[in-house]
Amino acid sequence: MKLIYLATPYSTPDPARRAFRFNAACAVAYKALKHGAAVYAPIVSWHQVKLMFDLKGDWEEWKDLDKEMISRCDELWVVKINGWEKSKGIKNEIELAQAFGKPVKYLRPEEL
Repeated sequence: MKLIYLATPYSTPDPARRAFRFNAACAVAYKALKHGAAVYAPIVSWHQVKLMFDLKGDWEEWKDLDKEMISRCDELWVVKINGWEKSKGIKNEIELAQAFGKPVKYLRPEEL
């Protein structure tokens, strides 16, 4: 079973848009799991913690954890939901995956 790092956009000042992105990440993580992939989805894992402890939730806050997790994953999947092309976090996650020699796959949520 492959271990997939699921990259989805998150940071935005709009709480409704963050909630949408969280829900989209959950749905894609579920679909990937049902297709036989083990998934680490940082937004799914940390969204509620961010809310509970009023964390910034930006790239700077999570970069060390993300680097460690990407190093352990087999692939990085970038989910092309609204905002993915402008996401600083996704840009950095892609760069890390490439530096570690990990394949990067781009997909829309409905493609699983």
